[in-house]
Amino acid sequence: MSDRSPDRLSDPSRPTRFRKFGLTRSGAVTLVVGSATIAVGIVLGLAEITGLGVAVVAVTLLAAFSVAYSRPALTCDRELGVARVMVEQEVGGEIVVVNAGRRRSTAAGLHERIDGPGHASSTVTWTIRSLGPGERIHAALPLCFAHRGVTTIGPEKIITTDPFGLARRVVPGPAPTRITVLPKI
Repeated sequence: MSDRSPDRLSDPSRPTRFRKFGLTRSGAVTLVVGSATIAVGIVLGLAEITGLGVAVVAVTLLAAFSVAYSRPALTCDRELGVARVMVEQEVGGEIVVVNAGRRRSTAAGLHERIDGPGHASSTVTWTIRSLGPGERIHAALPLCFAHRGVTTIGPEKIITTDPFGLARRVVPGPAPTRITVLPKI
């Protein structure tokens, strides 16, 4: 998963290309350490240290390019079925993830943000296994609200990373859904 919180990924003030693709904190640290190792190897005149630094930088850049140029074909949809609920009434929602591509997908993380009344917010996270072409999975989204008001569910994001966790790509999901939570009668 990404080392950054989904809130930072959805910051509208950041340029779009950085919201969809970038290095994780581990990737940035690995790139800096590799560059420093190259510099130390050159200063000390040790080819082995320089070679190690070049290998670390190369792996980091390879991971970044593999994530940047992969085309994740995962699509997701949220199905709630209701627009109004009572306080403490359970709602059974569902997240549907489909591999719309022709190749097997990589494993990914699904992040769903829930903003409730009183500025309470949380993020629900699932791990999506590798899916074959056309394969779909359903994830339960059980909801129960303690306070009345308007609750926003979403935006949803699918985050894919390279096997080393050095780079990540964010695929946005459906638009947020609003649910009105009414007082108990």
